Amino acid sequence: MNGDSYGISKDTWQKVIVEFEKVSTLKEVILYGSRAKGNYKNGSDIDLCLKGDQVELSDMYQLQLSLDELYLPYTFDVTIYSKISNPDLINHIDRVGKTLYNSADIKLSANSAY
Repeated sequence: MNGDSYGISKDTWQKVIVEFEKVSTLKEVILYGSRAKGNYKNGSDIDLCLKGDQVELSDMYQLQLSLDELYLPYTFDVTIYSKISNPDLINHIDRVGKTLYNSADIKLSANSAY
């Protein structure tokens, strides 16, 4: 991400991604909703979908708390992909979602540094 991505500064995204990295069960985080579609407004929330075989509600709640404690001027709406029962929402995430974080990419980057 460079500059202002999805209406959020690079500095802010870096702070958010640090929080993603703290959740060991997290494999991928997908941005969806108005920010992913590009029709967001200044006050639009940030819709995040968590993916990972082992992601539990406790992980989601802890991440939500960590994001809130960053005291950013945004509201985060966090969901777990495997727990979504609405097929329309799943379709929307699959169609317009943008990957913000992928733990495999992080591990590859770390391994290639050596």
